[in-house]
Amino acid sequence: MTVKFLRVQDPSLAPSMYTTGKRAFVNDGLQEALFPPRLFDPSDPDEQHRFRIEALKKRLVAPDAWSIVAVDDDVKDEDGGVKVLGYSAWYEPKTPAAGDDQPRQDEEEQGWVDDDERSSEDDGVKLPRCMDVKLYQRLKSMLDESKRMLLGEPARPAWYLRSLAVDPDFSGRGLATQLVQWGIDRAKEDKIPAFVESTPAALSLYKRLGFVVVEDLPPLDNGHVLTIMLMDPEEKKS
Repeated sequence: MTVKFLRVQDPSLAPSMYTTGKRAFVNDGLQEALFPPRLFDPSDPDEQHRFRIEALKKRLVAPDAWSIVAVDDDVKDEDGGVKVLGYSAWYEPKTPAAGDDQPRQDEEEQGWVDDDERSSEDDGVKLPRCMDVKLYQRLKSMLDESKRMLLGEPARPAWYLRSLAVDPDFSGRGLATQLVQWGIDRAKEDKIPAFVESTPAALSLYKRLGFVVVEDLPPLDNGHVLTIMLMDPEEKKS
């Protein structure tokens, strides 16, 4: 098995990435909270599926988003196409012009900007009826405040790990480590931090790779906790 790690910008890979993410996050607390059974519409069972794929397509072509995939030429999906074994989505740093207090493009696309128009979208895709939009907006607000505390205002440049997923059939092979390490290496080259909001399942991975816990966000109603983590190469030198 020869795995390659590539940056991709091909929207046709979105369905394979969605399948990998869906398999990776079975019984995930955040997923269950954002898409509760009470909002599921039996007359439109594929609503979440369409939303996720459309959001992935938008992310794949976003100029400041780096979608890194793990693929193997010998491993195909059920249709004989490219199977994404795992992926990470890194957002590159943007430095605002002096005196510019307007939201940056990366802030808008990552969901940091909280206004009436953007609050109904994620990655430029309208939020579906099967999503708990009020919870989504509350999470965005908490993450926005955490980012301000973490990076200051205006925010200092940083690499941001938006998402990470590995197909369970290919776990234990170091794919997640390399998908995260890709962004860490860029942050070290740029001499700037990298940060992530971690699920409980990924905490040990990020700690092993040099991230430190900054804070735990208030738990969701189902007890799920997101943890803000930072890897700052400059602090390691001091």
